[in-house]
Amino acid sequence: MKPSRAWGLVLASAWMFALPACPGVAATPWDHWPDDRARAVRRLGCAEIGFAVGHDPRIPERSLLLDLGVRNHCVRPAPFDAGALGFVGEGASASPVVLSIYDPRGEIHPDQIDAECEAVERLRLDPGTDALAATITRVCVDTSRVSPEAAQASPERLCVEVSP
Repeated sequence: MKPSRAWGLVLASAWMFALPACPGVAATPWDHWPDDRARAVRRLGCAEIGFAVGHDPRIPERSLLLDLGVRNHCVRPAPFDAGALGFVGEGASASPVVLSIYDPRGEIHPDQIDAECEAVERLRLDPGTDALAATITRVCVDTSRVSPEAAQASPERLCVEVSP
């Protein structure tokens, strides 16, 4: 995936900032995770996803920065559709806020995670309303549609607190 020219190198719509750890490399848990922020992790068959959400002054105030990690524990490619992730922000307001991945070029599409590989993508989440990200304290994700194995593996939402 290519860096977004509109937001520079850091604010890509699907910017890979970590090199994949692939076969032959002794992988420890999330070798390429960018920092020590709180994150939620779930195994979905062969695939495992992890995510952390926080604020970043380089993106619009109404948006959040998502670190999305994917890893394949199997020796065969695993299907994965990041576009099928459903994000909801929760906070002080009574109504949850639907969040969507900022993808102006349509680069996020169903694909496969190579065998025994991992990668972390940094993406922007935008609220579907005029809500400001500052009011969102927790983000939950529905992982049930990212792969054929996902709904059977873990149908409940996965949530994480928003880092400052």
